[in-house]
Formats: sequence, structure tokens, C-alpha cells
Amino acid sequence: EDDDDFDEDDEDAYLLQQALAAARAVHHIAGVEFDEERDIDVMSDVKFIVVTIPLPLGLLFREHEIGVWVSRVIPGGNGAKNDVQQGDQLAAINGESSVHASIDEVA
Repeated sequence: EDDDDFDEDDEDAYLLQQALAAARAVHHIAGVEFDEERDIDVMSDVKFIVVTIPLPLGLLFREHEIGVWVSRVIPGGNGAKNDVQQGDQLAAINGESSVHASIDEVA
């Protein structure tokens, strides 16, 4: 099997894991339990967006099993001005995957 195919399949699996982590984070923020039995349609239930945000970000992050997610958006900050929302998942920084990264690694 070609290494490029493996990398693409691996990346797809990570993106699905990120989608599930995003759903769990949003439910956590809302104070409700996530239904692990519910199927997620990545094409209609998940939105992947690339944003460029100048420093300072105005974002606070938390870690989970997949990487890092936005736990707080500072009103009026650069994250808020670029429509970043609480519960958003950090998938990449400068084009490099941040899947399984810690807060220290993304800071």
C-alpha cells in the first residue's frame, strides 16, 4: 500500500475523531451528556473552517484525548473577531496537524 494513501486514511480517521471530540466538547459546555450511540454525518453535522488569527488570539484552550479545543473566547479578542466559537477544535497550526498535541505544544 502506498504511504500517501495510508497518511490520507489516517488523517481522515483523525478528522472523524476531531468531529466526535467537538460534539463531546459542545455537550460538555452545555452541561448535557453526549449520546455515544448517535451517528455523526461528517458532511452535514460538522463544519471545517480554516481561519487566520493574529496574536494575541484571545482564546483559552483545554486538552482532551484528541488534542486541544477552545474552552473560552474572549469577547472583542482576535478569536471572536474571526468567528471562533467555544467548543471549536484545533486541527492544525500553520498547516501542520495539531491532532494529539498538548496545550504546551500549540502555545
